[in-house]
Amino acid sequence: MARSTAARGPRRPPAVATVPPFPQPLCTTCGDLPDCAQKSACKKVFPRCHVPLLATDLARLAELEAWWRRAHGISDPRVARLAALVRDRFRITRLRFSDAFEASVSVDPRGAHYYRYSYAFPEVSYDRRGALKALARCLQAFDADCVRVAEPALRVAADPKLVDLPLLGVACDGRDRYRLKVYLQFRDDASALALEASERLVGTTSPRPPGATLHMLGLDLGPTGLVGAKWYWCLPRVPTRDAASPLGPVPLFARLAERGVEALRDVLLVYRTAPGLATAERLPDDVDFPLARNELLWRDVAPLLQGPDGLPLADPLAPLEASFRLAARRVSLSVASQDRTTVYYVLAEKDPL
Repeated sequence: MARSTAARGPRRPPAVATVPPFPQPLCTTCGDLPDCAQKSACKKVFPRCHVPLLATDLARLAELEAWWRRAHGISDPRVARLAALVRDRFRITRLRFSDAFEASVSVDPRGAHYYRYSYAFPEVSYDRRGALKALARCLQAFDADCVRVAEPALRVAADPKLVDLPLLGVACDGRDRYRLKVYLQFRDDASALALEASERLVGTTSPRPPGATLHMLGLDLGPTGLVGAKWYWCLPRVPTRDAASPLGPVPLFARLAERGVEALRDVLLVYRTAPGLATAERLPDDVDFPLARNELLWRDVAPLLQGPDGLPLADPLAPLEASFRLAARRVSLSVASQDRTTVYYVLAEKDPL
């Protein structure tokens, strides 16, 4: 009888005949990235050498968070208090899931916004109640009123047949403008029930893009109630040359097509709304796609980005990469206004201990 694949673990791809140049897209999710970067070479057994990026350096993560605060002149003690609480939880989680802490930088006509991160609670798979209590404690550390506002979402997250992963989100849009968020990432097999639950939480209906499944709901929390929401619908494959039809105009997709990228996989269509706001079928507000999954490197995508004036967009990660080793994971672009670009990344520095 053939041995079970689950019993022996996933098969690693065979080593390539010729070692490719460094870095490859797969390298950005590898724990040995710093070692290979020092040598500027992939290992001879690539891609079999790939190991998960684990044990993020917490001291360097604290320095990164302090960089964000300095960049925006943030002095509110609640911001640093919440970040310290999240890092304390990450101390254990990082040993299994270093991408549980994901940061981003967003660029719009007002400038670059660096104080943005999300934190996932993967322990929900074996301790759902404990994970949701921890999420509530994080909200409490910043604003007790937000816990009450988040309670309906936390009740939905308590259903293991519906929610696969809850996340906390933090964003600073200015010196005194903060947003706390709760994200509910739904199970792949629960799209219909997830849509019903998410519309009930938001108080309005979501567009239903053909061929897409509901992946996630994001909720912006205010002291007195929800102030905004985002639906994330996933399309498994989007041809870059035909992107204008299902998505509206996405100039970056056209430029990728010119460079031989025929399609993008796992593209998220993001629809923004507010409680009670009537939602008609329309183009998404943003599109979001992963880099490594699409065999893309950030350094190849960054030069193709443009601002709303049509001029090349300066690499938003460059100021950070002068001091930190980062691994860009995803890119998000506004479709309707074409004036917002967001890059999601993780700190790719391992704890020396």
